[in-house]
Amino acid sequence: MAEECLLDEISAGVAAVELDIFENELVSRTLRLL
Repeated sequence: MAEECLLDEISAGVAAVELDIFENELVSRTLRLL
């Protein structure tokens, strides 16, 4: 039970990091176009 909870938290953290990287990428590309 605890292991499943830990895995959920890890995958949520990974997803958050990926989203962060994606947003940074998007912002830098947008700024480059301006």
